[in-house]
Amino acid sequence: MNAHMLVLQLPLMTIMVVTLNAALIKLNRNFRSFNAIFSKVGRCASEKVFLSLFCAKCVPILLYAGEACPVNKRTKQSFDFSINRIFMKLFRTGSVALVEDCHRFLNFLPASYQVFVKTVKFLQKYKALENRICSLFGQEADRQLRNLCTAYNLPSGSSVSKIINQIRSKFLKMSITMYK
Repeated sequence: MNAHMLVLQLPLMTIMVVTLNAALIKLNRNFRSFNAIFSKVGRCASEKVFLSLFCAKCVPILLYAGEACPVNKRTKQSFDFSINRIFMKLFRTGSVALVEDCHRFLNFLPASYQVFVKTVKFLQKYKALENRICSLFGQEADRQLRNLCTAYNLPSGSSVSKIINQIRSKFLKMSITMYK
């Protein structure tokens, strides 16, 4: 594995962090957890039961700490790809369009949207902390939250539940307009 050097410039200090190719490690663990569930349950359980197990056990492994770490577009695409592959195996298809329909009909947000929702939750909780150290970076968290909401055309003062509902409706509208 290649080690990449990531330097975070904070207002008071510079922190150097060595990261291993974490996305690939997460994908391997995700597939391992999926295969463990799939080998036990197999095709005898319904898709809804399997999907609830998948959401409870595999998705948290894949998205672990995605809200606190910067996640670039490529990593989000690899998360989406791994979930799409799992859906392809579950529904015995090779069609990405069919998998996207399954996402929509089963009300399952793609990983890139789930990372966004987790990040918004994290930043809102971080802003609300009364810890002195956390309050030093509260303005930065607020700025990042505004930037995220601006990128998705959402009002930045909304509650988490409103943001989740807006993201779901945005995802449904996007997938519906693809077929028109």
